[in-house]
Amino acid sequence: MGDSQRFFLFIGAGNWNAALSGLKASGIPYRMKMLESGPDNWATIEQIINDSALAGVAVKLTSSIFNMICSPEYKEHAERIFSALGKVPNVVFVHQNIFLGKEITPIVYPANDEGYFVYLQHFFTPPNREVRDQVRALLEANRINMVPYETNAEMAVLAAAFVEDNQRHLLFRIYVPSGRLYAAEADKLLALFQDWLTQTGRFRVRQDGYRTAAGQVYEFYGDERATNSELSRSFEDFSLFLDQCIEAPEAATETLSASGLNRSAAFTLVSRYGREARRLQLDLKHEREARMLQLKQNMESELLDAMSPPLARELESVIENWVPKATILAPLDSTASVPVSGATTINISQQIIQSVQDMTIQNIYGTADLPDEARALLKLVGEFGGDEAGSLESAVHEVEDADARETDRLNARQRLKGFLIRLGERAEETAVNALMTYLENKAGL
Repeated sequence: MGDSQRFFLFIGAGNWNAALSGLKASGIPYRMKMLESGPDNWATIEQIINDSALAGVAVKLTSSIFNMICSPEYKEHAERIFSALGKVPNVVFVHQNIFLGKEITPIVYPANDEGYFVYLQHFFTPPNREVRDQVRALLEANRINMVPYETNAEMAVLAAAFVEDNQRHLLFRIYVPSGRLYAAEADKLLALFQDWLTQTGRFRVRQDGYRTAAGQVYEFYGDERATNSELSRSFEDFSLFLDQCIEAPEAATETLSASGLNRSAAFTLVSRYGREARRLQLDLKHEREARMLQLKQNMESELLDAMSPPLARELESVIENWVPKATILAPLDSTASVPVSGATTINISQQIIQSVQDMTIQNIYGTADLPDEARALLKLVGEFGGDEAGSLESAVHEVEDADARETDRLNARQRLKGFLIRLGERAEETAVNALMTYLENKAGL
């Protein structure tokens, strides 16, 4: 396969028809490989994954492949395959019952065919706990995009969406609920960032998305040169540039001139971005003040009979500490957390503190209309989500928005299921099971 011809790789007997149809229509080549094979074939798969022309990989793992991965004959091949897989766009589908250790209900099999029935038992019986844990650790160590599924139809939709997003060079997608603090400012900041990328000639980036009554979906698409890591680095440069435009416009002009922009154009750009950044700072300040006033009024109404005026003044200072500061990057700081009530030292009853904290969290993060299960899921995301917390939080809101795109909601739901499965023993089993049930029962999905 030549370096100039990009292609996709599909591994395993998955329901790839919808994804393949899209590739055929676009004239993009693909290759198919199976893991139910000898070690030599696994070595070939490793070589294909390391091909610089590889655009993306979709994989289906079964119980039997789990066992093969952990066997002495295949273990080293598996480690090299998944190490390489983690360096390219990937999606790995695993039936959720495999990770949960539950037997999968097989498709109807031919009557009175004992041999075929024995095969199905082997295929659908989950591997033991040790094997499941080893494979899960391997996937996590290599940052594999593991997506659980229940039906072949789900896998088909998600595989097609993966290919389509990859073809369009999706860099990131985020859902911002309309009730979130600084949501409007996030919209302005992202538009400014996209314009800056274009003006400075970093790489071509197209901002897209859509709005619903409950929130806004932001999508950034780039050219083939753009990657997620490059976009992150560019945003860091952009934030420094905005600071320079406000604090040191001459230095900002010199920076742009050094990058190849003529001085007159650089000066004009710095002047415009300086105005935009100062306007954004003012908008953030006003939004924070308005939200603080709203919280104070809500607090007074809700807790009228429970507090004396001195306590009300003390709680007002608590809210001041809890509401995120109005900084330029605040609109995109989706992982910031409100301090737990245990960190509060003033002499107020725990019940009142909890009421004010809940009110503050709902007001800041736009969770007022979410059911209890969604809030419990957000709490787990905050505790265990790590560097995925922002995207997982976004997924919770997207699942709850009935007007969001059906494919996006399905993707968000399966991503959250994968997060719950990965929690393992770090969270209470009954709580995880209840939240899995909540996700499975989401209306319309």
